[in-house]
Amino acid sequence: MKDKDVDRNTPQMNAGEGGTAFGPSAQDGNCTEEIKGSTAAIFGWIGGKRLLRDRIGEFVPEQDKPLKSREIKYFVEVFGGVAWMLLSKPRWFEYEIYNDANGELVNLFNVMKYHPRELWKEFRLMPDSEAMFEHFKTNKPITDVQRAAACYIKYAHSFSARGDTYAFKPNSMTVLQRKIIALARRLNKVSITNESYEQIIRRYNRPNVFLYLDPPYYGCEDLYDVTITPDDHEKLRDLLRGFSGKWALSYNDHPAIRELYRDFRIETISTRYSALGIEKGKQVDELLVLNY
Repeated sequence: MKDKDVDRNTPQMNAGEGGTAFGPSAQDGNCTEEIKGSTAAIFGWIGGKRLLRDRIGEFVPEQDKPLKSREIKYFVEVFGGVAWMLLSKPRWFEYEIYNDANGELVNLFNVMKYHPRELWKEFRLMPDSEAMFEHFKTNKPITDVQRAAACYIKYAHSFSARGDTYAFKPNSMTVLQRKIIALARRLNKVSITNESYEQIIRRYNRPNVFLYLDPPYYGCEDLYDVTITPDDHEKLRDLLRGFSGKWALSYNDHPAIRELYRDFRIETISTRYSALGIEKGKQVDELLVLNY
């Protein structure tokens, strides 16, 4: 099993399945080695943008300019999920912020950034089994590292990353190890926050900020652990209407969304569902809404 995204950012390691292969820099999340290309997400996600990230990236402004000369200084992923957009480039702007309202996901990202070696040790102690999956549904982990490992098991080993029903998936410990190392490096200079979409948008309401937003799909809100209500779609639109920077917003192609954002630029992009269990593999259109 080979993950090309991981291979680009991870050196070949001699340690086998049972080795550690974590140098001090990777362990502390302070690696300064150059990152090339994209970095793979830790697992799949409902509505994740793995198949669309390159296409969406074409719409992000100022990517043809040197990093230091760009007027935009901040990249904020508001509904972070597993950060497919953030991870699709070595750096978007000078400062990058990953945010999600799901505290378990945020803890996982913090642990991958600051304690990758300890997380890997925890994974080696946990069997990939339905019993372990069910254990963490009813037993609360004690430490942040244990919480991070439990979060991985919950989402990576469930149908469509729903976290409710166990799904056996072939699991290469070597690939997982390499992903953790690569993610620790990529997240080195990323700020990680656990706020609601309202809080993070208001906090970064500045002309030099770019927001990328991928909220829960309209009409599919119940698929997500930490979700929004139908009324929140309109609240989000109102917040974005008053935002002073630039933003790009991904949505499923629904008449209600086209109506909500009729005053903004709307691009249609075709893709296939890869994680949604409803109609996996079906070709669909998604919307990219922009205020520029």
